[in-house]
Amino acid sequence: MLDKSNIKFVACGIIFDHSFKLLDNWGEIADNLLYKSKYFDYKFFPSISTQYTTERTLTNHDTGNFLKLSSNQLVFRYNIDSTKKFDDEFHIFCQKINEYIVPEILTKNHLRIRKIGVVFCTTLLDADFEKFTNKYFKDSVQGITDFRFAVKGPSKDSLLWKTSNNYINKMYTLGNIFGDSDERGITYDFQLHLNPILPDLREKSDVVLNEALKSFEIDVIKGIG
Repeated sequence: MLDKSNIKFVACGIIFDHSFKLLDNWGEIADNLLYKSKYFDYKFFPSISTQYTTERTLTNHDTGNFLKLSSNQLVFRYNIDSTKKFDDEFHIFCQKINEYIVPEILTKNHLRIRKIGVVFCTTLLDADFEKFTNKYFKDSVQGITDFRFAVKGPSKDSLLWKTSNNYINKMYTLGNIFGDSDERGITYDFQLHLNPILPDLREKSDVVLNEALKSFEIDVIKGIG
C-alpha cells in the first residue's frame, strides 16, 4: 500500500527574475551556507562545482542532496532518510528552505519570485502503477510503461492571496524514473505560478510547502487508494 514512507526524495525549485550579478556573489553565498549556517555545512554538501558556466552547484554524491543556482533559478533536493519518519524529514526540509534559503539567498539578493515548484518522488508497486494507468487512460490503451501529463487548475483558497491571479500546475511522471533500476515510481511536481510576481517569499514559503504536501497526499496517495 502506498504511503509517505515510500517517498525517496523531495525537492523545491524556485524561478525568479533574471539577476545577472547573482552568480558573481556565489563565493559569498557558498561560504555562508557551508560555514556560517546551522542548517547546512560542508558535510551536508561536501562537493562544490569548480566549472562555472551558467549555474553553480553544491552536491552530496552519497545522499543525492544538491543545491543548484543559476541567474534565474534555485533548486534544492533533499534525500529522505528511510530510517526516519517522513513527517520529521519533511519538517527538516521545510526548515532549510523557510529559515535559510528564502531569507538568506532569495530575499538578501532581492530576487522577485515567479514560480515555486515542490517535487515528491516515490516508488510504486506494479499494482499501484496499474491503478494510476486505469484512472487516467482508456481501457483500450494497453501496455503503457512510462508516461507524463499535467493538470492545471486555479490556486486553492490558502494560496489565493489578495489581488493575485495565481494558478497551480501539477506534473506527473510515472515509470522507470530511477535510472538503471527496474523499480517503478512517480514524481509529482506541484507548481504554483505567481501573478503578480512576489517580491518577498518569506511569509509565503511555508504555506506553499505545506499545501504541496496536502495536494500530494490527495492526488497520489489517496488518489491511488
